[in-house]
Amino acid sequence: EMSGRKGLGIRADVLLDRLEERASEEIRTRDADLNPEAVRDRAHKLTVGALRDYMIKYNKNQIVAFDFDQALAFEGETGPYLQYACVRAENILRKGREKGEAIPALESAQKRIRTEGLRKKKVNANACHRTDAAEAILYLQSL
Repeated sequence: EMSGRKGLGIRADVLLDRLEERASEEIRTRDADLNPEAVRDRAHKLTVGALRDYMIKYNKNQIVAFDFDQALAFEGETGPYLQYACVRAENILRKGREKGEAIPALESAQKRIRTEGLRKKKVNANACHRTDAAEAILYLQSL
């Protein structure tokens, strides 16, 4: 068992497996009728996003006490929340287009993202230059 206080760590593959198991449980809780292959696919995507977002918040010189609940939270500034928000907005816009309806609030958000494109390029360039992507994640969460 891992313990930061005792100096015991966890292998990355074990962390990913445990995180994916937890993600699968959460997905099945939210959609019990989903087929097992779809659960695995969504759990994998959720795991990758959750882990990347969680780890990117720390600099490379920090010791990280990984919190599964925080990493997989669908609320707040988390990878799963960003993923959920993007998928939800895309589905709403798609349904609106299918019905021939405009959705001003989301269209406004899309416009804001496009107009801030130059800022994004600058943020990403700064983050890459410093090899610290936390700035890019904070930018995405601010949109």
